[in-house]
Amino acid sequence: MTIIRDVAQSGSALRSGRRSREFKSPHPDIFLKMNENILKKTDSLLLDESYLTDKININAIVFLLIDKIRDLSRELSISGDELYIIIDEAVTNAIEHGNCWDTNKAIHVKARIDSTCLHIGITDEGTGFKISEMRREQKMRDIHACRGRGILLISRFCTPRWNRKGNQISLSIDLK
Repeated sequence: MTIIRDVAQSGSALRSGRRSREFKSPHPDIFLKMNENILKKTDSLLLDESYLTDKININAIVFLLIDKIRDLSRELSISGDELYIIIDEAVTNAIEHGNCWDTNKAIHVKARIDSTCLHIGITDEGTGFKISEMRREQKMRDIHACRGRGILLISRFCTPRWNRKGNQISLSIDLK
């Protein structure tokens, strides 16, 4: 077994904060594997399921995911109400705008948590949309309108990203 130590040759090197030698591990891949194992242990899959498009399913999906997140006892950088808004808007958008309420289509929800973030991905079976056009429309939209503010609300509380096709949203929510 190889023990790697930082060695300073004299007291003056210690006082100056410099080290006399730097060591390179003869087996750096061992440390990489150790770090990968540590990361895998802190990265937990919470949910990986598909759900048929159904108005009744929206609340069930939202509350199931929120319950799984609460079971972890990890503190998020947003409130429970804000988390509900984000998930509800993303699921509703996928079912309403993506799948157009087609009961033969499904949405796929995947959620995982790592040491810094909660990651939620929601994919629909729709044709997608162009993100650049949506952002242009968002700027012109009336903030007091009854509809059409879902993405604006989501963006207020987390960092959303879309795939190129525009049928998958990825939400990243920081942990405290």
